[in-house]
Parts: sequence; C-alpha cells; structure tokens
Amino acid sequence: MRKPFLRYILSHFPGAAVPDRPELPRKKTVPLRWWLGSVALLAIFYYLRLLSPDFQASVPLLQQPILQFVALMIFAGAVFLFLAELIIHSDNNRNLMIWLLLAGGLMRIAMLDTTPILEVDFNRYFWDGAVTANGINPYAHSPESVANKDASIPPELRQLSEQPGSTITKINHAYLRTIYPPVTQAAFALAYWIKPWSLFSWRLVLFIFDIATLLFLFAILWRLDLSPLWASIYWLNPLLVKEMFNAAHMDLILFPFLMAALYFSISERPYWAAIFLGLAAGAKIWPALLFPILLRQMLPDFRKVIISSAMFLSLCLVMFLPIYLTGLDTGSGFNAYSNRWQLNDGLFRVILNLSHIGLDITDNPTWKSQIVARRVIAILIILAVLFFSLRQPANLRKVFDHCLLITTALFLLGPTGFPWYAVWLLPLLAIYPRKSLLLLTLLMPIYYLRYYYDALGNVELFDYYIVWVQFIPVWALLIWEWHTVRQSARNLAPEVARPMKDNQRISVIIPAINEEASIGKVITDIPEWVDKVIVVDNGSVDRTVEIARAAGAEVVFEPERGYGAACLTGIASLPPTDIVVFLDGDYSDYPEEMPLLTDPIIAGEAEMMIGSRVAGNAEKGALTPQAIFGNWLSCKLMRLFWGVKYTDLGPFRAIRYDSLQSLNMRDRNYGWTVEMQIKAAQRSVPAGEVPVSYRKRIGQSKISGTLRGVVGAGTKILSTIFLSAFDWHLKSKWQYRQAQQAGQLER
Repeated sequence: MRKPFLRYILSHFPGAAVPDRPELPRKKTVPLRWWLGSVALLAIFYYLRLLSPDFQASVPLLQQPILQFVALMIFAGAVFLFLAELIIHSDNNRNLMIWLLLAGGLMRIAMLDTTPILEVDFNRYFWDGAVTANGINPYAHSPESVANKDASIPPELRQLSEQPGSTITKINHAYLRTIYPPVTQAAFALAYWIKPWSLFSWRLVLFIFDIATLLFLFAILWRLDLSPLWASIYWLNPLLVKEMFNAAHMDLILFPFLMAALYFSISERPYWAAIFLGLAAGAKIWPALLFPILLRQMLPDFRKVIISSAMFLSLCLVMFLPIYLTGLDTGSGFNAYSNRWQLNDGLFRVILNLSHIGLDITDNPTWKSQIVARRVIAILIILAVLFFSLRQPANLRKVFDHCLLITTALFLLGPTGFPWYAVWLLPLLAIYPRKSLLLLTLLMPIYYLRYYYDALGNVELFDYYIVWVQFIPVWALLIWEWHTVRQSARNLAPEVARPMKDNQRISVIIPAINEEASIGKVITDIPEWVDKVIVVDNGSVDRTVEIARAAGAEVVFEPERGYGAACLTGIASLPPTDIVVFLDGDYSDYPEEMPLLTDPIIAGEAEMMIGSRVAGNAEKGALTPQAIFGNWLSCKLMRLFWGVKYTDLGPFRAIRYDSLQSLNMRDRNYGWTVEMQIKAAQRSVPAGEVPVSYRKRIGQSKISGTLRGVVGAGTKILSTIFLSAFDWHLKSKWQYRQAQQAGQLER
C-alpha cells in the first residue's frame, strides 16, 4: 500500500541502486554535497539579482554584463548537472526534502522583483492581459494599430492604451496580433486583475502555476513508486528559474495542465486526461502532439478512445475558434510564427540550406525554401509522433519517455530553439531523466551571446557557428544513448534451442512487477530443458524488463494490474507447448526444484501439480502468519466442498497445457490460484501436491506485505470459494433433476 501523499514526500525513500557501490547507512541529515550544490545555486541567483539592474533597457548592449551573465548561467548549469546525477541515486529524507524545497523557493524569490535580463516578451503579456480582463477580444487588433489610433480601433482600446503604466509602445513585433491561446490569455488577465501592468503580479501568477506543477510531479512520482527527490530536477533547475521568474516567459502556464493530463492517463482516468491535455493545448499548441500517446494507453477500449477524442477535439475547437474567426492573414501572429519565424536554430538551418540548394538546382524559386524546410520538419515531427504512439511502452514510466522524445523532436528540429523552449522538457525529465537532454541546462545560456555579437555588429558569427555549441553535444549524446541501448539489445543472451525433457515441451510464465533485483536470478536458475520463459511485465517502473530480456526471457506486457491478468496474458503468448509452469519473479521459489512438479505430469501420474510451501521447507519468516492462516482456511474449505486435499495455494505450480485450457480460467487478480484448484476439482483433473522449498522474497510482497493486499487477497479468495461452491451446488442440483426427468435415476 502506498504511503499517504504528504508522508511520501517527506519520508525516507531509497535512491536508485548503483552497481558495485556499497549501501550507505540511512541518514536523516542533509548530506554535505547537497548543501554545497544548493548553496552554490542560491549564491548565483542572488548575485544575478544584484546584477539585473545593469540590464535596464536604457543601458546600451555593449555596457550590459552579458558575458558575465552567460558565464554565471553556464556555471549554474554545471552545478545542476552535478546535483541531477546525485538526485537519481540519493536517498530522500524529510530534512533533505525540506531543504531542497526551501532552496528552490528561495531561488524563485530572488528573481521576483528583478529586472528581466535580455527579454521583453512580458510587455505583450501585460497588454493582452489588460485587453482580455476588460472583456475585449485580444485577437482582433494588433498593438501597433491601437498605438497608431487607427479609425477601426474601438474607443475602449484607445483608453486602455493611455492608462498609466501601459506598455503598448514596448511590445515586440507590435504589428502582429497576439499568438497566445485562450488559457494563457486567462492567466494574463488574472495578473492584470491582481495589479495592472505589474511584473510582480505576473510572476506571482507564474509561481502559482509552478507550485501546481510541482504537486502534480510529486503525484506522478508517488503513483509510479519513484523517489520524490526526482522532482528536484524540475524544482532546482537554474534555466527554468531564470527563464520563468526573471525573464517571466509564459511557457510555465501549460505545465500543470500537461502533468495533470499524464497523471490521469497513467491513473486510467482517460476523460480527465483528455480535458487537461486540451487545456494544455489551450495554453500552448504543441501539447496536442502528445494526444496519440494518451490514446495508446486507452487501447483496446475503443469506447474510451472515441469519447476521449471527442472531448479533446471539442475542447480544442472551442479554444481556437476565436483565433480562427479573427483570421489567419499576414497580420496574425500564428501565421507569422508558422511561416517565417526563425532564430537560434540548428538542424532546421541545415535543412533550409539544403532546400535552397535543391530548389536552385531544379530552377524553382529559392524563396520557397522556407516552405519546403518547414514541411520537411513537419513530416519528421509527425513521423516521430507516429513512431512513439504506435510503440507499446515497456512500463508506465516509458509513457513519459515517449512524450519527452516527441517534445525533444519538436524542440531540436524546430526553427526556433529559444532557451525557454528547452524548459518544456523539464517536467518530463523529472520522471525520465536523460543526461543528453539535461545537458541543455548548461548549454542553452550560450544563446544570450547573440545579443553581445549583435551589439558588435557580427551577429552572423553567432547564427552560423556559435549556435552549434548549444546543439552538437546534445545530438552527440542522444546518438550515443541510442547506440548504447541498441548495443545492449545485441548483447542480450540469444535464444537457443533448449533440450526437451522426455520429449515434452515445457514453458514457464513469470508475472512480475518491479522485480529488477530478483528477476535475473529467477531466470538463471530455471533448468536448461525449459523451452520457453515468458516474463509478463505488469506495470514495472524499474529495470525489470531490461534485466529479464538480458537473461534470455521473452517479455510481454499486461498494463492491467493483477496476478491473474498477467497469467492470462502469459498463456495467450505461449508457443506450442505441453506443460506450463507458473513461477513468481521475487526469487522466493526455487526454480531448480521444477522437476518435482513436472516429472509426475510427464510420467502420467497427474495433470496438475501444486508446490506446497507449507508441507515443504519454508525459511523462517518467508510465510507470514496471515498467509499461513489464509492458506489453511482456504484448503479446509476446498476439502469441505469438493473433497480435495491441499495444504497450500502456492504460486509455484505446473499443469498440462490441454488441461489448463479446459479450465477456462477467468480470474484477473488475487483469486487465480484458488480458481485453478477449484476448477480442477470440479472437472476431475488429476492433481497432486508436492513439498517445495521457500525463502524470503527479495523486496516487499505486493500481497502479504501490505494491509491492502492481505485484505484484498483474503476477500477475493474466500468469495471465490463460496461463490464457486454455491454455483456448483446449484449446477449439481439442476443436473440431478434433469437426470430424474430423463428417467435415468430412480425417483
């Protein structure tokens, strides 16, 4: 059973294991390395606070400390990468989490009343917020047309532009109508209602959305049974703090909606997931690309797919209808952004140049190179969406990796690679950290050198050469990560033909959830004469799948949690076989004792054999008192109702495949083992029991190790027995009456 949410955040939680590193004693203090790293980040941001007044718009660019600022941010990125490496492998504790929450909060507070460094986008936010808050359509008129007092401008807009503090004359690209969707406009309006034309009130709104994002991150980590410390990848990130709380970019608005959508998706609440993803797209359009990933999680329930799609598309239509109705002409910000916006791009510039050369060679107008390049990029991004949407995620955590890689494709391939766009990856990186993408925190501040070279009159040097310093290391590390995974796949133990045992094909099914510490041992100890080993992953978020494959097993996936559901999926995946063995993945059973179960079946002495832990050699403490009592009671009831003698409901069992098919198994969770034994008794399947050894499992039991598991398993097993007995009694009585009516029995 999971810990309560708040206790989970502040409780001890072990970090990911590191091979060959000794386990350190549990500490309740803040380790020195964490103090040093977080204090270094705090020092950098409080120094930036003192430095920010030198970036006033009235100060010439060459007199602004741009080089000093870039150096500080790169150093902050290096400190963050050091902490990010620690985050994954460190044990969480109450004091450490409190300190890190405080440190991240202080970093944000340091920026709340600073001068924005080399950014002015917030002026557009102020104007849009004022227009929306006053009940005026923000998509109808450009700021430039209002400032010029065009005849078509409503009087209320003119009055708004003359308010004290109005920033309409400072807006970038004022000739364009706004590009920001309705959800973002609502956030702008909220800041205006708090205090008009106030950078502090806007940052306060961002802080509210920031806290909501953090809470959803904790909820996802809680749901996936990962350390809450991983949320620090988001909370302590210096690039995020600078871009959101100093530069005051609006991108943070979409984060809580996106994370809420993913949380509800993995929690099997698809309708809420569709609604929140629609709201995320209403804050910034690109999250709509992730909707196919959410649909993939709903399959094969096509009813949920259709309803969720209708909800998402309807919400998007409502969001973007006002934008469409005002027109997508050359004065629209959407039109300009999709057709000609280009800055700080890497791979896009290569594709653009190749398009230019290709058009020139084929005697086509070279001005079309922008169109061609953007279409190529659009096709590549769509292919990425299709590729990751069609792939079955290995576990729930992989869902976030697929979303992360689609977002990465959008960022790295797109024509605009701003640092605040790189921040899109951070909430997803907190769930699935990739070193290649975390490296962006260190490299993206290099973008601000463009202002320095622009002031020197040599901006082309940055655009054509220095820009690559931001992207080449990331691409190189991404390729290396991909190559490493492929190489690991090639090095997996190849499937070889195993010698059959007495001409019988024997297959093993192992249901598993988060068994990375034990699954390799289980598979290694399976006798070599077993033909097929199938591990059914039932929603692992650790390395169970990778280790199982490396050990030579075939891995299939069953997203619905439940022991019976996993077993049924394993049966459906079997090749032609004679005998099926069921085995736990926690290394509590002894796989080498498999002949005790299979030999009687091969000899024709039985069709099904149960491994009895109670009658065998069980290690002290391996069977809990509640498990011993539950087994005893269940076996006594089965003997009472069906006359069969068992001492255990042990999971280690073997059954002839034909007999297994005749049982028509249905239970999808705790009642699987008792259902098999009851149906075997009802159908007169020859069955036996043999003593087996049993040891303490590796890790915590999902059933006997939790109160929820004990109550759930006990309730299900007993209800299965009593309902089966009741149904069997009625069926037997009906068959007796039918026989009487047919004259087959004496009245």
